[in-house]
Amino acid sequence: PAPAQPAPAQPAPVEDDVADVRLADSWASAKSLAGRPVFSQPSNVDPSTRIEVHEHASGWRSLVFVASERVSVQSKVRLDGGSGLAQPYAMPTEYLKSMVALALSALADVPRLERVLVLGMGAGSLPSYLGRCCPEARLVDAVELDATVAEAAQGPLGLDPGRVAVHVDDAAAWLRGRAAAAAAREPYDLVCVDIADGSNRIPETFYSAAFLADVRASLAPHGVVCHNFHSGKADHDRRLEEACAAYGAAFPGGACRVPSPARRPWNTIVAASPRRGAFSSLEELRAAARRAREQRGLPFDASARLEGLREI
Repeated sequence: PAPAQPAPAQPAPVEDDVADVRLADSWASAKSLAGRPVFSQPSNVDPSTRIEVHEHASGWRSLVFVASERVSVQSKVRLDGGSGLAQPYAMPTEYLKSMVALALSALADVPRLERVLVLGMGAGSLPSYLGRCCPEARLVDAVELDATVAEAAQGPLGLDPGRVAVHVDDAAAWLRGRAAAAAAREPYDLVCVDIADGSNRIPETFYSAAFLADVRASLAPHGVVCHNFHSGKADHDRRLEEACAAYGAAFPGGACRVPSPARRPWNTIVAASPRRGAFSSLEELRAAARRAREQRGLPFDASARLEGLREI
């Protein structure tokens, strides 16, 4: 039978590498509990929630949040059998591929991406991925609120300490403290934001005018910020629209949104740059995505993940 079609506003699923979206679907919600637990500790932020790591076949492990009313899979990694470190290119989370595609397309003409920041680390899939495809980056800074999550990432989830510097802190406060220094001496080429609360909502703090001012102050003139938002439910959609308006105001002429291709249309990536017109030509961005894929060895079709992009 023909596969079910995605919602009209969403691009079709793109399944083009070994860690594709079908694998992520197979571990949805409580199904992940079939794996063997190798780590289980109370959350440092909410002690009623347990942070667990479950081991699956073929070296895969999942980061699972277990609360009284909700079990959710935060992310998945695949460990290298020799080093025990996470394999950076084994990333079945589709929206993270969309973030990488959009960021590297907008930065394709920047020869060296030396400063990268990820706010909201989770299992470390995104900073690991960026550390691999941007080897010129001295270190990828990653900020994580929950010390237990950071412990899981740096332990049984195999985060490479030689590529990722982990900071346990509130991301907004940490960025505020670093914004002046970054602007004066070492601005970031890329900032990625992937933060949700315990109810899977994007906190308003992380698209407030003050936060976006700190993001902008931390970026190089050519820099890019990519921010994951949830969509598909009324409250998620409201927050997304508010965030788009805020990004448009903070980065006039340099902001866009693109839905992530997936079987479930629950993610939209918002991106912005101090550079006006950074996202004005989809054809130029697609060409840049093809260059970025070749130059950086991306194992997925970056150009396809720009489908549906529109300026804010």
